Amino acid sequence: MNSTTTRRLGNACIKLSQPDHGSWYFQCSTRNLLGQVERIRKGGYPSEKAARRARDELLALSREEQAGQSWTVARWLRYWLTTKARIRPTTKMHYTRDIENFLIPHIGHLILGDLTARQLNTAFAQIAVTHNRSGQPQTACTLQHIHTTLRAALTGAI
Repeated sequence: MNSTTTRRLGNACIKLSQPDHGSWYFQCSTRNLLGQVERIRKGGYPSEKAARRARDELLALSREEQAGQSWTVARWLRYWLTTKARIRPTTKMHYTRDIENFLIPHIGHLILGDLTARQLNTAFAQIAVTHNRSGQPQTACTLQHIHTTLRAALTGAI
């Protein structure tokens, strides 16, 4: 990247011939869970061959498996919530609150298929030290509700 203009140099980069400089990306189009065409772009591969192999492996997956590899947790949680037609209005309200106020701000940016127990433990530790509307730390009951919501959503993802 040019330090004065912040533009990518691409093939004009003088370090391009160095073996550990840069990485390879792939992009492809596929249909998502909703049947819509979606562009997927992933990178960080050490070689063109590795990027092509990763693309081919992704395209060989089912739509559901592809969603796990490309959708963020936020996207999955919102999609999952729209599929919940036979639940009570108060349950949907609580799910929505947990998702929008706690889960998306802490883990929404992560890729669904890359989610780890360590990331979840960190997120719940961060949520535990936040304060509720009364200025008090989150209660154990609130944390249990958030855990229940997340567990139901991830079970649906599996």
